[in-house]
Amino acid sequence: MAKTASRVLRTGGLQFNGKDAYVEVPNSSSLMLSNEATVIAWVKMNPANNHGWIMGYGVSEPAYGFIRYYGRIYYAFRTKPSGATYQAGTTWLFEDTWYHIAATFKRNNRMRLYVNSLLIRDDAAPNEYLYSADVIHSFKIASSPYGTYLKGLVDTVLIYNRALSADEIYEIYSKGTLIKDGLVLYLDFSEGEGNIAYDKSGYGNHGYLYGNPMWVVKKALRVLPKAR
Repeated sequence: MAKTASRVLRTGGLQFNGKDAYVEVPNSSSLMLSNEATVIAWVKMNPANNHGWIMGYGVSEPAYGFIRYYGRIYYAFRTKPSGATYQAGTTWLFEDTWYHIAATFKRNNRMRLYVNSLLIRDDAAPNEYLYSADVIHSFKIASSPYGTYLKGLVDTVLIYNRALSADEIYEIYSKGTLIKDGLVLYLDFSEGEGNIAYDKSGYGNHGYLYGNPMWVVKKALRVLPKAR
């Protein structure tokens, strides 16, 4: 029986001003993913139709990450030095609304995009490695190489060195389950102050705040029944 997503009330995270605020995680070997990857985050954009990175690992184009483009969410996995593979989701995102986005990649298999745990894109993945394993990059949240910045909020960023299943993504979205197998980055933005978002994956991939993004105090999450 197919799962249906519940509505999740979300609070907390970091608020970005769309001008100069971002988070940067320095390069580390644990983030140089090649065969498989999963990227997950909660995002709330305002306005939703601007173009630019939400988050990504790379320089001129993301080796992996998320892009917003005129109201829709894209995922990107790059296997060549230039020319990223971008795939657009069919879901239109509304501003001032929390969305749980997740993207997975498995070489010579599938790459998939989920919004609120629902499968939005399912595409064939090339039989090539992600272009990140031998290149020194950093992982940035709310900033692009083109001088554009996210205006909105981001919360609970997760990166895995494997492609999570649809069931695992549903568990993370609907129940807040922390799946540790393959976890290499876990920023929950629970600090509430300071200039460092501490990585709780155990790999020490801490995020450093620039441009004074605003801490938002977390409140208890509730899972609301889906409207009938």
